[in-house]
Amino acid sequence: MGFAAILWSVAFALYALTAPPSISEIFSDSLEFQLVVPSFGITHPTGYPLYTLLGGLWSRFLFPFANWAWRMNLFSALAAATALALLTLLAQQLTSSPNRRFPMPWAALAFALIPTWWQQSTIAEVYALHLCFVGAILLVAVRGGGMGRLGDGEKGRKGERGQGKSQSFDFTQDKLAIRNSQFLLIGLALAHHRTAALLLPGLALYWLWTQPAIFRPQRAWIQWAAALLAPLLLYAYLPIRAAQGVHDLHGDYTNTPAGFLRHVLALGYTNFFAANELSHSRTLLDWIALFRQQMGSGVLIVAILGAILVFNPWRAKQTSAGWILVALVLVTNLIFAVNYQVSDVEVFLLPVFFCIALFFEAGINSTLAWLDKALGNAKIVQWLLAILLLALLVGSADWQSAWQRANDWSIHDNAVTMATTAFPPNSRVIGLEGEMTALRYMQQSEALGLNAQPINADTAEVRRAAIAESVAQGHPTYITRELPGIETIYDFSGEGVLVRVWRKGSAQLQPLAQSVTIDVAKERLRLIGYDLHRLDQAGGTAWQLSLDWQAERPIEESLKFSLRWLAADGSPLPLPDGAQGQDEFPLRQVIPTQYWQVGKTMRDVQIVRLPAQLRETAHTLLLIVYDSATGVELGRWQVDLPG
Repeated sequence: MGFAAILWSVAFALYALTAPPSISEIFSDSLEFQLVVPSFGITHPTGYPLYTLLGGLWSRFLFPFANWAWRMNLFSALAAATALALLTLLAQQLTSSPNRRFPMPWAALAFALIPTWWQQSTIAEVYALHLCFVGAILLVAVRGGGMGRLGDGEKGRKGERGQGKSQSFDFTQDKLAIRNSQFLLIGLALAHHRTAALLLPGLALYWLWTQPAIFRPQRAWIQWAAALLAPLLLYAYLPIRAAQGVHDLHGDYTNTPAGFLRHVLALGYTNFFAANELSHSRTLLDWIALFRQQMGSGVLIVAILGAILVFNPWRAKQTSAGWILVALVLVTNLIFAVNYQVSDVEVFLLPVFFCIALFFEAGINSTLAWLDKALGNAKIVQWLLAILLLALLVGSADWQSAWQRANDWSIHDNAVTMATTAFPPNSRVIGLEGEMTALRYMQQSEALGLNAQPINADTAEVRRAAIAESVAQGHPTYITRELPGIETIYDFSGEGVLVRVWRKGSAQLQPLAQSVTIDVAKERLRLIGYDLHRLDQAGGTAWQLSLDWQAERPIEESLKFSLRWLAADGSPLPLPDGAQGQDEFPLRQVIPTQYWQVGKTMRDVQIVRLPAQLRETAHTLLLIVYDSATGVELGRWQVDLPG
């Protein structure tokens, strides 16, 4: 247990240090959880009531520090570290024999740095907690069922028949408590994630083999049923919160019996078991490549060796029934994942990887036992092999991506910039659901952008209708991205990372700080004003460049800007990733330059990031105007950074 505790501490430190510092994804469930859970809202199907209550308790009361998103990221790190500790205890239970020569957490090491698992352990998601329950249920099952071998079941059944009806259930009080906790864990797991049901077929067969007496009618069934069903009452959280006026972000949940069942059973997701426009099918080669990418060929080969040795047909009666349970859980989850045709199937394979890691440990221990037998007491060889394996497992991990996530404030800063727009009262912001969730997050967690009402509009048709209604009602209206077909209907002006939509001919623009008259693009485009000011953001320095343009004659090209940094001597400063600059369309391509009217002022705002590596050397911001279709430069203009 002490060894597992040390592993837990190391794993939690690793995942906590590599967790994103705030929101890191826009179009994902992670952002939804970072908003909904700390505010005790309603999540998408299946509702995840246990995760919501535990995460809300953690983020608002037990760990009320820093921003909501980071708190929820750390909650996943906490759960993931616990899952690894349980994996280690389970591996020790399964491999506890004289052949276990080298007490290293091989299963945890093989599993801890799997790319998908590492990511899920550092963002607000449900899968780390799900694997906690998988590990806990398997561990309690193996301990409760004993380490019986294949062939022991018939002996147990004969013994039970000889004891008479009064001995129909021969568990000790400790065994009864273990069985109660087993059903309680299953109930809690089902109150969290529906794929916990995939454990049930394997558990049923395992119990039938190791403890067949539990299937006989008896009073203990009442306790087990209560332990299983009581946690499912947590789903009452959904109608209770809905009755208090809480709505889910998707607008899916309706507070009726039918709506409740549809949400809890996720009936809207069953179409992923059949071919549809959103399904993602894979070939056998695709699956092989996926497993190799996640676990590595070496781990898979050793795991296969471990499975062969565990299920050695010449030693079948010595095979632990616990290994049968692990194999059944692996196969059941694999069948589900293969038939569940979603794009992110990797997260549904995590229980499969979890079980493969156990077989990997079996393979390593068998190899070390063979070396011990072949070489005698050659501990130096075992240590060298262990160090080599450890180096291979750690060295193959994607550390660069992990540290990039840990220092990525870009999505957070973009959301702050959006929320700090100078919204007039009763403003409407219309965009994709993820973008609007980011705005809602800033409103609820940071009290920013409170004058704006976010409106989800995921299709072009819905966005057009929402814009038309908002403008017609006189609301200050903002959009997040381009929308073909509206270029000639409205007027537009850039405001931060948003574009404001005006009734035709009603745009009101305040003069910018600097008034100029500069022909920038060969008598096509004239700059008549600009403003440049610094933004001190969480992720570093950025500069907001506001530009007033006038077309000097009709523009036939779709023009684009390349924004670059120059040193004091005029030499270019490449970005850390090797790029020359930051390329952006004016007004976010909402109204391409072909639609700009001659002589009409068009205000564009660009947010230009200044990497920390260039902070001391960047002196000038250079803007290059070029044809987006051909890349041909049409002109340039530069401005020195204010002191």
